Amino acid sequence: MSYTSEHRTSCFGEFHTTSEPIAQKEHVCCECGKTIQKSEQYQYVSGLWNHDGSKSFATSKTCLDCVEMWEFVAEAFYENDDETGRVIFGMLSEAIDEGLESGLIDRKNHLIKKWFKRVKR
Repeated sequence: MSYTSEHRTSCFGEFHTTSEPIAQKEHVCCECGKTIQKSEQYQYVSGLWNHDGSKSFATSKTCLDCVEMWEFVAEAFYENDDETGRVIFGMLSEAIDEGLESGLIDRKNHLIKKWFKRVKR
């Protein structure tokens, strides 16, 4: 599933909370699959989501490197007036691919280089 226009209205939160706790145990980043180590700070999001007409409670744990990348990718779409895009948790890789393919993101950007070094594809 692409995260762009055809799915723009398919995944909205009824409500959500976001925090950046310190890990009390190891977790896996929902974006890159990296292990979030005990005592490492990460982003925790929980909420009630409406996805294609059905509601479900969900949580995500994201390493701060991916949070930074997530913000960069979203900004790249918005800066280029691409209002069709929404970055959906767990789909950062697809958003990056789409941004590279469309030319909204430059493969030479230091964050993109860092992403490809860390994420095995």
